[in-house]
Amino acid sequence: MIHLLMIEDNSVFYDLGSGIGKAVIQVAMQTNVKKSVGIELSETRYNISKVAAKDVCMAIRTFTPAEQAMITVRKDITQLEQSIHFVNNDILDTDISDATCIYWNNICFNAIASYKILEKFNGLPEGTRILCSRKLCGRHSAVCLRKDSPCSYMSLVHRDKVSCTWAEACTVFIYLVTKKHVKNWWDQ
Repeated sequence: MIHLLMIEDNSVFYDLGSGIGKAVIQVAMQTNVKKSVGIELSETRYNISKVAAKDVCMAIRTFTPAEQAMITVRKDITQLEQSIHFVNNDILDTDISDATCIYWNNICFNAIASYKILEKFNGLPEGTRILCSRKLCGRHSAVCLRKDSPCSYMSLVHRDKVSCTWAEACTVFIYLVTKKHVKNWWDQ
């Protein structure tokens, strides 16, 4: 996931529907990302993620520098702690406008919720990369190219197979926020 999202030191990573926070913690440990944020609606999963982040950072502090180097790229564990954030809120009510990389396992989101989240992506900076588990638009027709339709400001740039816990391999889709509105075919 990290290499597909092209996460860099100045990146701001969001996991939409972060569950117990594994991806958020992993990104913070394996990169020097500026901020790694998980948004989770379930208070139980949110609380578990907060405890997990605290426990991981506490455990790393007990390791020798050589052991720490095997676990995290960060030399300063305080920076690691400060880069990890969890938000117990609805994705639609959370500001993600500073995101540069987003992971969204959108398999279990219904069409209405998915479309509302896609509309939210219109406020993201150009160049933001979004990795998701299901195609954002399966049809691409003239309807998709309306001025404010998600298909008009995002483009599918890559698809790949990755290992996952529930299957041998899963297809993921990487989109780029382009902000270049595609003209309607009837206006050309």
